Amino acid sequence: MVIFVEIIAFLAAILALSGASQAADNANSLRLADAGSSRVTVVAPAEAGKFTKLAVDDLVRCLDDSLGAEVPVVETISAVRTPLSILIGESFGADFGVPMQDMHRDSCLLSSRGNSLLITGPGDSGITNGIYTFLMDYVGA
Repeated sequence: MVIFVEIIAFLAAILALSGASQAADNANSLRLADAGSSRVTVVAPAEAGKFTKLAVDDLVRCLDDSLGAEVPVVETISAVRTPLSILIGESFGADFGVPMQDMHRDSCLLSSRGNSLLITGPGDSGITNGIYTFLMDYVGA
């Protein structure tokens, strides 16, 4: 399975989550939680597949535990009320210019743009692989 990983500024937030990067100047603006409140929202469209929805549940549970704060889950970007977001699914790939047709069905892509992290892949299998790659490689779950 080919995994494409491009984490830019969002990686600093994940490192801050584990306490590994207190020195970065921009880490404060990328903190995922502050004073017991989540600063990140997970966006998972209603049309997400069965396995993607189960993986999103695992993602949110692990983030809640790691942050000590409840991470909101919404179905649209317009519903996000936090400064950071994790966008789950194929529907966001076009906004990031992801060539889904060139990806193997089990591959995934993690990419950041601004204050958003995209986790996507071509279908349920790739997206689910992306969520668990993020949890294992960046959250330590």
